[in-house]
Amino acid sequence: MATDNDLLRVEAKTSDIKYQLQKARNGAEICRMVLCNVTGLDFDTDIVLKDTMFVVDRPQMNSYGISLRPELKLLENQVKIGKEQVKIARADILPTLALSPGYTYYGNLKMEGLVDAGNGNYVPFTQSFDDGFTVAMATLSVPLCSWGAGLKKIKKARLDVENAVLDLEKNRKLMDIEVASSESNFREGYMLVETARIGLEQAKENLRVMKNKYDASLLSLTDLLEAQSLWQQAESNYIEAKAQYKIYETEYLRATGVLDY
Repeated sequence: MATDNDLLRVEAKTSDIKYQLQKARNGAEICRMVLCNVTGLDFDTDIVLKDTMFVVDRPQMNSYGISLRPELKLLENQVKIGKEQVKIARADILPTLALSPGYTYYGNLKMEGLVDAGNGNYVPFTQSFDDGFTVAMATLSVPLCSWGAGLKKIKKARLDVENAVLDLEKNRKLMDIEVASSESNFREGYMLVETARIGLEQAKENLRVMKNKYDASLLSLTDLLEAQSLWQQAESNYIEAKAQYKIYETEYLRATGVLDY
């Protein structure tokens, strides 16, 4: 036989369920607006959700570390570019020697005429020209006027390289820490999923037992509602743990540079 106290407990539990339901709806609406903002859609765009089933497997760690991170490649390229700038700046103040070899050829030249042989006699003659000669020129340029400015340019280029190297080492350490942290979270996320799964199984079994007792009139309605509330919370914890696990997995893949965008 139900008492006034049981009625109050049922009403309180009903109110709590309505509150949680409204809270979930408000959260879903906020998530919809955030998703529209991230994807560039209008805030009044209706988002149709699709159920996605995924299996949570034991985390598989790779051995890439940060070697595939695009940020690391960019920082390393900045160091290489800086070293090339030093070479260019040094080349601007070095003497420049230019060699220009050449070869001139002349031929197919023919000269014909008459030569006085004496006694008033003229003898015809013919002469052909076919030859060539080599020419070589050298030019030496020494930038004496810009020597001081060139040295300053070299010094600045070297300082830029040192800064790029320091920036590379600093960010390499930060990325190593990021990988270690994401790996730890990834493993912890899997353990949380397992813990939530066990809690859900226990809540399901408890609800089953309580329902059987209620059907046999061995249990009050308020106790059954309490068991249903525990099951609902366990189900929510399990869903939240799986969602967080996927976030940790994505973060680990990004930290190791293997995330497929």
